[in-house]
Amino acid sequence: MTAKLVTMIATFGVAVGLTACGGSSSPSPAATSSARRTTVATETVADTSGLVTPQVPEGEAHSASFDVRARVPGGEWRDVGVYATRVDLNSPSTVAMSVLQSDGPVEIQVTHLNGPMRTLPARPASAAVTPTLSADGRSATFTLPGPTSLSLEPDGDTHDNLQLFVNPIDERAPTRSGPGVMYYGPGVHEIPGDHIVRVPSNTTVELAAGALVHGAFRTERSRNVVFGGSGVIDPSPYFDSEGDTAGIFVNQASNVGIKDVTILRGQNGGVTLSDATDVVIENLKEINADRYSDGIDIISSNHVLIDNSFLRTSDDSIAIWASSPWLGSGDTSNITVRNTTLWPDLVHGVLVGPFGKQGAGESISGLDFQGIDVLQQTMSNPQYQGALALNAGNDLTIQNVRFDDVRIDRIADGYPFDVRVFTNPDYRTTPGKQIRDVLFRNVVLPSGGGGNSKVSGYSADRTVSNVLFENVRRIDRPAAANAAAAGVDVGPFTSNIAFAARRITAAVSVNSPALRRTGRWTRSRTSFLSRAPRSTLTVRFNGRQARVIGGLGPANGKVDVYLDGRRVRTIDTYSGRVLTGQLLFDTGVLPARAHTLKLRLTGRRNILSRGAGFRLDRVDVVP
Repeated sequence: MTAKLVTMIATFGVAVGLTACGGSSSPSPAATSSARRTTVATETVADTSGLVTPQVPEGEAHSASFDVRARVPGGEWRDVGVYATRVDLNSPSTVAMSVLQSDGPVEIQVTHLNGPMRTLPARPASAAVTPTLSADGRSATFTLPGPTSLSLEPDGDTHDNLQLFVNPIDERAPTRSGPGVMYYGPGVHEIPGDHIVRVPSNTTVELAAGALVHGAFRTERSRNVVFGGSGVIDPSPYFDSEGDTAGIFVNQASNVGIKDVTILRGQNGGVTLSDATDVVIENLKEINADRYSDGIDIISSNHVLIDNSFLRTSDDSIAIWASSPWLGSGDTSNITVRNTTLWPDLVHGVLVGPFGKQGAGESISGLDFQGIDVLQQTMSNPQYQGALALNAGNDLTIQNVRFDDVRIDRIADGYPFDVRVFTNPDYRTTPGKQIRDVLFRNVVLPSGGGGNSKVSGYSADRTVSNVLFENVRRIDRPAAANAAAAGVDVGPFTSNIAFAARRITAAVSVNSPALRRTGRWTRSRTSFLSRAPRSTLTVRFNGRQARVIGGLGPANGKVDVYLDGRRVRTIDTYSGRVLTGQLLFDTGVLPARAHTLKLRLTGRRNILSRGAGFRLDRVDVVP
């Protein structure tokens, strides 16, 4: 019933220009400086109906805890490779990880080799996956509708668990090296020399399913670079946490994409962006276990989109800085994180600050987090608190920050929110300048665990102001109407720290005469769609807030947002998946009066997108 595609790679290839089948082609000029050694052969099996089941390369550690099989519904079961890897700096443990590819629905069977299970919870809970256990409790089956990233935890054990990553199949991915392509086929690739592949402009790095690269990648002073594929990067054989390179390091570069890649044991961060602009990270997976092993560090960078990713880290899952003592120069702005799972075994899910250039008055602004699952918060040190932390030091201003639709699953030690202007003696910082205009909306906290959150300024001229907690609640309680109910300690040098239940909105639909348009638009029953640059949609409203609701997709582009005549944001409506009813922009709380909101198609797209379209479903207004 099922055809097999068997790909064997040769041993001891000596250039990136070698193909996965062991044949040779002329290496591209971009590739010749990055020779590699392919050390083992492996097999990857593909299903003609759209399923790829990579194996763990020979010589690499296999999990002793799990077997995994997959099939297209009704098809033949296929074994999937299961890596053994490390997690949690404080409680070092060996866990399992599998990566496969599917074009559509896929059935999964997981067998626990360490004994029967009573339950097999799948997290994040928002994925709505409920495995069915066998009668003997040794295996479980479930069906996924398509690409998904999960943690499967026998009887709730997070240190003997399986990270399961199902990626899409990218039909456009290159299958061999050539001009502007660095291709890594199935098997282990040892990067020689200093163990860093330097990637120039106009280059695609493709890590095929079943590829494992021991080393790191760096692109600097470059443009138009893509890292893609379902392969794995593991720098740990050659680097330690005291080194100065991430698994993927992007420095002074623009128009960069990272898609579908998995990073194991990133030694100084999985991905670091420094002085970068126009970067999109889609479906990145990380499992990091070492000191300083952040997931994604964003430093003095602008216009960054992180979408649909899964980051398990032993330091901050996402850290956003201005200038730091090590990297970067200048402000950070326009950062969006969507539909992403953060699992900090230690420290923060999100840390904004504390770094900035002392005396420079730098800022971090325009941050949107939406559809975020934080699976754990564990930290006893009072200096490093908060699953979601805004910490302004070194004369830094943090402003215009929104967290919406956030679920914090467990708090083992610590607390949910930490919003402080402060000094950090570990880095000899001076106090920050201010934090202002922050929204925490639709945040669900666990029923128990954790201490009170903190909101505090530093002095009369270094303050926290205009922070709204809207519909913030414990999972078993109604929305908090005050600081005590929310478990928030409001400290000195703060103003306008407010708490509210869910606010009632009025929808401005595509049929409303209040929504005016110019340019070329197509109207369906529920939406306006356009691909025409400079086309606009304008709505005038009386109220205190407006929210733009629309679609995301693989062929969507960038849209400028104007509020009361001033351009305030560029939103990127790309996603690797087609999604509707998404919150694309929020004005934040405004003075209660007449306002004008305008959306203008730019005709631009990020490097992963296939088009520059835009879909508007409605505008929600808070009267």
